Amino acid sequence: MLWLLLCILDVLVASFEVTVPNKHLLAIRGHPTVLGCEFTSDPDLSNLVVTWQRQEDARVVHSFYYQQDQLNRQSLKYHNRTSLYVSKLHKGNASLRIAAVRPKDAGWYMCIVSNAKGTGRALMEVTYEASFEVTVPNKHLLASRGHPTVLGCEFTPDPDLSNLVVTWQRQEDARVVHSFYYQQDQLARQSLEYHNRTSLYVSEIHKGNASLRITAVRPKDAGWYLCIVSNTKGTGRAVMQVTYGALYSEPRLSIHVNSSALKVQFETEGFPKPEVIWLGEHDQNLIYHLEIHGQTEDGLYFIKSICEAQKPVINITFTLKNHLLNQNLQRPVVLSYDEDTTDHMIIVLAVLSVVCILLVIGIIWLAVQKQNKQRSSL
Repeated sequence: MLWLLLCILDVLVASFEVTVPNKHLLAIRGHPTVLGCEFTSDPDLSNLVVTWQRQEDARVVHSFYYQQDQLNRQSLKYHNRTSLYVSKLHKGNASLRIAAVRPKDAGWYMCIVSNAKGTGRALMEVTYEASFEVTVPNKHLLASRGHPTVLGCEFTPDPDLSNLVVTWQRQEDARVVHSFYYQQDQLARQSLEYHNRTSLYVSEIHKGNASLRITAVRPKDAGWYLCIVSNTKGTGRAVMQVTYGALYSEPRLSIHVNSSALKVQFETEGFPKPEVIWLGEHDQNLIYHLEIHGQTEDGLYFIKSICEAQKPVINITFTLKNHLLNQNLQRPVVLSYDEDTTDHMIIVLAVLSVVCILLVIGIIWLAVQKQNKQRSSL
């Protein structure tokens, strides 16, 4: 009889317990997570105290007593990010919800509960993992003609590369620029325009580096690119734009002189269309003629610019600016000539020309006279 009474009392007065369903919880970056905690319930919440804190330094993560949240001592790192399921406290649910998990949320947490039935605590570990992401460090990349360029792309890595697929393609028409799976390049469907010009940094793929290297950049390489990565952690993509530019070649100078004026001309090739300026001796803007011809086979613009000068002393400067590549070419032209000497030379040449013509006519006349005499003598 006594034994039966003790059993009944043991059931009626159960020992107070605090437990966590999962001692190890994986939290995903940017997503909310719930740290489960259960305790021996008591309908009377007036004496209930729930405290969540970090085990490492006893920082308060969340506190509840007097039947309401008490967050005046809450760590600032959790401010406005934590909550209890208050409507379920009477059922023994002290679970904590953390919104928008951050890397520093990882660590050991202690759930401490006290009510009229007793006090207890339970410990759990939260580990952090970034959600699968594919990102490009630079959304806009400037590539220079003839030089290699690297299209950066990073993803959440996974040591197991057996399921990794990396695909670079043009966004405009889905042309395949580079493809990698089965732990090797798969270029059977690669666009011919990129044949033998692309490569990945294979030794760094396990670190999450899917960057693409393109050698000897061409005009048609400009455009939008998609970096698409898939592994056991997920699938993602990121887009970036590549802009093309070519430095203008050394301008070729030619000077054309006539009786009334002197013309200074420069020719060069590059990309994109430049800004051209002609300055006079006192840095004044001069009137000039500019021709921009269609792109050459190399995708370059051919430009010809002419400035006409009237003075006997020429001191002008040709300036070309390629703003895309921060190129600034300045080529001064200094030339002096004597107008009087030029006029004298023209007169002398004219006189000499007349004399030569008269001599030719005289020689022809003498030859004709000689032939007439010979005929008359016969």
